[in-house]
Amino acid sequence: MSFFGKILVVLQMALSILFMMFAAAVYNTHVNWREQANTQKKAAEKANVEKNNLAQESKTQLDQMKLATDAATLRAQEAEAQLAIMTQQFETSKQQSATLQTQLATAQRRSQNSAEEASARNDESRELREVNNVQTGMISEQERAKAALQDEIRKLKSDLDIANAKNRSLLGQITGFTALLAKNGISQDEAVDLANSQEPPPAIEGKVRTVRRPAKLGNSETLGISLGVNDGLQKGHELTVWRSGKLTGGKPRYLAKIRIVSTAPDSAVGEVLEETRSGAIQEGDNVSTKL
Repeated sequence: MSFFGKILVVLQMALSILFMMFAAAVYNTHVNWREQANTQKKAAEKANVEKNNLAQESKTQLDQMKLATDAATLRAQEAEAQLAIMTQQFETSKQQSATLQTQLATAQRRSQNSAEEASARNDESRELREVNNVQTGMISEQERAKAALQDEIRKLKSDLDIANAKNRSLLGQITGFTALLAKNGISQDEAVDLANSQEPPPAIEGKVRTVRRPAKLGNSETLGISLGVNDGLQKGHELTVWRSGKLTGGKPRYLAKIRIVSTAPDSAVGEVLEETRSGAIQEGDNVSTKL
């Protein structure tokens, strides 16, 4: 073999080795591209899952914020309604108190005038008796006793008139206070219960079980609720009735206030305070101490 042939053989072997290395490099590069593609696909799927989780968490947080906003709006509406009612009751009570004070002062002046008039009559009677004694010069013991008894009778009549005037004044005051209690929807027994007021009710929430319409016009509606003595509820406690936004398809709705009139271990009966009503109440509505 000539020298030129040897060079060709060596060149052929070198080119064969070079082509083998190029083929190996192409194969490795192809394999790396497939692995990178699979890795990128898995990363994209993982990112999509994380995106869905974040979207669900955001939706949950938005729902919770909406519920909190609705509850705050309902509390604000209830506070405004209570403020208006309390303001009106305060003005009415203030006017009635001024009227009662005026009536009391008038009755006191009349009583004082009656006492002064009775005293003047006694003085006049004594003076007339003394003049009569001077004119006649003699009065028997029986006549003096009779005169003394008559004076005593007149004095007792005067005291009776004063007592009757005071009694009428007190009866007027009692009538005024009774009318004030009736106007505010409070019976005398409830007034005694309120005077001996118990601790405020704890933070509890239940459901309206039954709704009993009034049998007569003018009577209040009564509700049976799922809360009782075991929940810390007592007679005289006041609760709020409201309807969830899930039932109305919107915001929660304030309905009325009720006052507990009877209790059992796991239930109670409340009377609707008609002046606080803002809608019809039905079974399944919510009842709670505070929103």
